[in-house]
Amino acid sequence: YVKNTSRKKQLMDLAGGVPYNYMSQAFFSKLRNACYISIYYNTVNDGAADVINSAILQLRDKEFDKALELLLPVQQDSRAWNSIGACYLLTQRYEEAKTYLQKAADNGNVYAQRNLSLIP
Repeated sequence: YVKNTSRKKQLMDLAGGVPYNYMSQAFFSKLRNACYISIYYNTVNDGAADVINSAILQLRDKEFDKALELLLPVQQDSRAWNSIGACYLLTQRYEEAKTYLQKAADNGNVYAQRNLSLIP
């Protein structure tokens, strides 16, 4: 809504009122029906995800023992299973690797299934 001021009057008179009439039909009615939505949410501190992500960085740096050291405290979290299995696989601890990779594959992790195929 534009207040009835001299500025509004100037706009209404501009070019015979054509711009104002266009804006009135195209914009003003929609602006009158505008609403405001506010969304509130709580963030959840997911410490296990932070640990797993840190371990993945260690894996990429070929620091397998450091990655495993980070992952073992969160080994109950299914998101860690493939990474734990990969650590064991890359350190040639194949039985442990198979245990975790199989759990991850059974849980639907396609990367774990591929890693399982790498066990000699």
